[in-house]
Amino acid sequence: MDFGDVIHFLKQGFYATREGWVSRGMWIKIQYPDENSKMGNPYIYMKTDRNSHFPWIPSYSDMLSDDWILSPTEEGLFEVKNNVIEFTLGTS
Repeated sequence: MDFGDVIHFLKQGFYATREGWVSRGMWIKIQYPDENSKMGNPYIYMKTDRNSHFPWIPSYSDMLSDDWILSPTEEGLFEVKNNVIEFTLGTS
């Protein structure tokens, strides 16, 4: 799946990750601000493998890659087997 398709699904609330990302457990999602937010517009944020969250801007490699995986839930992206996080099939 390419990044153009990923944007479409992110807008519908999906989570996305890349097979090409070295660290497992990372994903991106769109945040829509509410009345308590300091941000005024929607933005994409990333959860890292260390459970940190921050606003994310895609690299050229991210935008041109076809190895994106989608899931409606965070748990649908990864599966832990023998203490190793592996990708599930999800929607790719």
